[in-house]
Amino acid sequence: MAAQLRHIAIAVPDVARAQAFFEAAFGMTKAGDAGRGVYMTDGVMNVALLHFGDDPVPGITAEGSSEPFSGLYHFGMWVDDLEEASARVEQAGAEHVRGRRPDEPTTRSSTARPTVWCSISPPPAGSARCAAPLRRLRTARCAVPLRRLRTARCAAPLRRLRTARCAVPLPRLRTALQMPGRRVTKADGRVLIAGAGPVGLVLSLSLARRGHRVTVVEKLVDLLDQVRRAGTIHAATLEMLDDIGLYDRLERRGLVAPLVHYWDRGDPEPVAVFDHAVLAGDTRFPHALQCDRLKLIEEALKMASDEELIEIRVGTELVGFAQDGDSVTAVTETADGAREELRGTHLVGCEGAHSVVRKQLGIGFEGFAFPDRTMTLSVMFDFNSILPYGHRNYILDPAEWANLFKWTDFWRVVLPADVHADPDALLDDDVIEAGLQRFHPIGEPYEVVSKSLYTVHQRVAETFRAGRVLLAGDAAHVNSPIGAMGMNSGIHDAVNLAAKLSSVLRGAGDEVLDRYVRQRRHVAVAHVQAITIRNKKLMAEADPQTRRRNRDELRRAADDPSLAREFLLRASLISSVREASEIA
Repeated sequence: MAAQLRHIAIAVPDVARAQAFFEAAFGMTKAGDAGRGVYMTDGVMNVALLHFGDDPVPGITAEGSSEPFSGLYHFGMWVDDLEEASARVEQAGAEHVRGRRPDEPTTRSSTARPTVWCSISPPPAGSARCAAPLRRLRTARCAVPLRRLRTARCAAPLRRLRTARCAVPLPRLRTALQMPGRRVTKADGRVLIAGAGPVGLVLSLSLARRGHRVTVVEKLVDLLDQVRRAGTIHAATLEMLDDIGLYDRLERRGLVAPLVHYWDRGDPEPVAVFDHAVLAGDTRFPHALQCDRLKLIEEALKMASDEELIEIRVGTELVGFAQDGDSVTAVTETADGAREELRGTHLVGCEGAHSVVRKQLGIGFEGFAFPDRTMTLSVMFDFNSILPYGHRNYILDPAEWANLFKWTDFWRVVLPADVHADPDALLDDDVIEAGLQRFHPIGEPYEVVSKSLYTVHQRVAETFRAGRVLLAGDAAHVNSPIGAMGMNSGIHDAVNLAAKLSSVLRGAGDEVLDRYVRQRRHVAVAHVQAITIRNKKLMAEADPQTRRRNRDELRRAADDPSLAREFLLRASLISSVREASEIA
């Protein structure tokens, strides 16, 4: 079968006992902490022992007890060949094995998670540790597989796994969660990444945790000295960030936002309120997270600095590159004019809408610009003192629509601005103050801590790949900020591409990268572009009859759980991830 990353999971009742079991039976040692448990490794294969919730699981009991589990843990490994990995797990005594691609959605429902429920006992005293990658598995007893109330238990010792039974070489069984300090010799060829924004950093972390070396070049010296822009992270993205260890770092620095409010400007009550609780069966994060991109960059940089496989060069600009059949040679330049050539297996342009990579490749950037500008303001004022706003608010008005978002330390206000006006005049303090007072008069001056003005483009690159050079994020597609699709879809590009690049670096054909282009370009056109254009039209609709129809449809969708779920599946980009996974 074609090399693809797949997931095998086994649920165990107690992470401490499971850790002891893997230490004794496999010779594994603790490799790091996860948000919900620990990682173990033997240098070749890693396992994740992760906690998923505190609610008792009906029908599942710990060995020797009639009480249900109060904790839920799983053993997981990322592999290239599902059939070979399934055989190994079955040889280890599992009664039920299912696989899923890492980009497929998961839920908290045990019936939807590909797991095997087991209670693990430590191996007998005196059992020898083996230095080989495949080790004898000692006693383990299987309880109830996936709510199937079987009573049979596997009392016999588990069989020895032999390399002769493997359908693929062992190096292809390396984990996606390669821990710091363990270089993988098969992945010595580094991947070059231009741009250390959220997309470039997530791509670098995702590749490093699959065991691949990465060099990131970034023109800026201080990555945190930027205009604050994107600040909403959707459910589909939160799952991806959680998979690389970023979610817990961000949640404590952001605001969990389960509600989305739609308003008509001037009305005292919202038109509609959508609650992400209807997505509880679709994602383990039924909410958005209000956390600006600079915090994401900061936390990702901290993680990257601890990762031996990642090198980040700030103050270093990509100025050109050349590729052949085996590699890419990039030319970089520092602020003092010093030039250097870097060699890698592939180059990924993640350096934004003005991408040097895309321009040098001569790839067209198809689309258009909206006939207005967007003003983004950071304001120190509690707008909840005026109306019962939520953390995320979309305010409809044909003349001056608005977005209003609560961040931890201020409110973000987004307003339209005249594309024909002088930019300096639009950014004048008096003009900004007048616009805010029109939005909500408060009888005193607003405290504005940051301001920015930009023209909104809707563009998609003709292709996201030319040989060994690829595009991701804003380098590949840009769109209206209404709906918070830009940064989120860029991170989805990075996660999708990391899996496919890893597969190629481990021996798969380059045609795997064409699937990245087909999947992610489809999402950019059919989801991100379509949704953001529709959102912009909804916000600024002028026709009275159409406005009434839009309001009625929003109310009906918010009040109907089925319609609300469909609405939020699209808005949170879960639908786009699912649809992309089906594109061959």
